[in-house]
Amino acid sequence: MVSHLPVLKAKFQGNENIGVFVKAVGDLVFIPKRSPPSFKEKVMECFGSYPIEIQIYQSDLLGIFLAGNESGLLVPHLIMPDEFESLQRNSKIPLYPLDFTINAFGNAILVNDYGALVSPWFNEEETRKIGELLKVKVKRGTIAGFPVPGSVAVVTNKGGIVTPQTSNEEIKALRELFEVDFLRGTVNRGIKYLKLGIVANDKGALVGELTTPWELETIIEAFGLE
Repeated sequence: MVSHLPVLKAKFQGNENIGVFVKAVGDLVFIPKRSPPSFKEKVMECFGSYPIEIQIYQSDLLGIFLAGNESGLLVPHLIMPDEFESLQRNSKIPLYPLDFTINAFGNAILVNDYGALVSPWFNEEETRKIGELLKVKVKRGTIAGFPVPGSVAVVTNKGGIVTPQTSNEEIKALRELFEVDFLRGTVNRGIKYLKLGIVANDKGALVGELTTPWELETIIEAFGLE
């Protein structure tokens, strides 16, 4: 049994933008291959489960490339055959390699088990396919004018956090789509691209090392991790 502390600060290879490298999808947490043992231990401590070490297209940028929920994991078609096999071997959810307009699924898609908001850069057919594969209601749209909803917000099945510029109308629409409450916040001392510094699921949240106590308080409240 892995010990569990629901919110922890971390850096990856000296970089506080941990959300670029790490991705949590349901109970699964993906980290780059050859991650330092100390980082791996911190991930285990935060989420209470053993992380899966992978690469996508020989890259460590897992948070940029991956998006999904309990129904499936979307991966770019650029993934190498051996990487796909490794992912398949270690994942308990279906994998969907997709050759879409955009490959940065983690930046372009915000999703939980109830809904998905996808970048307007996806076409209608791609948008429909995302909803179908992940078994959620799906909408195309921006958040506070940003066409990359997965970059400026983070959502789980317990709650969400969104960039401070988000309007009340947008927050209401997000609540309806994802069926959870959203709070406005920042990470890593004022960064509005929340995905950069937050990796979260229903069990815990790993946040960038520069995150202030005030930011941490909002993150804990947003994801119901008290």
